[in-house]
Amino acid sequence: MRKAWLWITFALGLAPTVVGALPLIFVQAKVTLVADESGALSAIGMDWLYDEEFTHLLAHEIGADEDETMRLSSAEIERLSQLVLDWPPEFNGDLSVFADGEPVALLPREDAAMTFEFGHIRETYRRGVVPPDDAKSPIVIKLFDPYYITAYTVLPELEIVGELACPARVIKADMDAAHEAVSALIGGIQVGDLTGEDIYPPFGEVFSDIVLISCVE
Repeated sequence: MRKAWLWITFALGLAPTVVGALPLIFVQAKVTLVADESGALSAIGMDWLYDEEFTHLLAHEIGADEDETMRLSSAEIERLSQLVLDWPPEFNGDLSVFADGEPVALLPREDAAMTFEFGHIRETYRRGVVPPDDAKSPIVIKLFDPYYITAYTVLPELEIVGELACPARVIKADMDAAHEAVSALIGGIQVGDLTGEDIYPPFGEVFSDIVLISCVE
């Protein structure tokens, strides 16, 4: 969990106490898949576009945008960038990768950058992937906040660099089924009804879109 929004979570990965309905932060994610010479996945690029409300919140966190115009100076954008890109060691970018059902090791973040575009934060970075031995092993990529404070929407258009051994596609989460599963998990309470008094188990994975690389239709 990021330092920038510890105001809505307990530190050190404990279950959060949340003010308002979940999720609180909305991110559109464009995913880039990089293939090595064998066609195996070797890196994943992320391009995150944050919602306007959360962008405003972080701007106020650094003392910017006092006139509510979201016209930030270069110095303010630099401070905002430092806040956004300051990932604590335990934060993995909410990214999980599996090959044949087994977790795949991710390398440290590279090429991390933030831009400020029309009132929105855009954060980009790249993570190297330890390629599986078999380039045709089915790969599952998930992007989710375990406590669903942040909702990631993976855009259907994938960018492919190189030539993957198997086709890649985005499978959208079944939101109705996810809400039903979570309601059953937390005793019939709807996700949107969780309040600042609620402590709840991690359930964000059921809302995750999936990027699937597979030679099987």
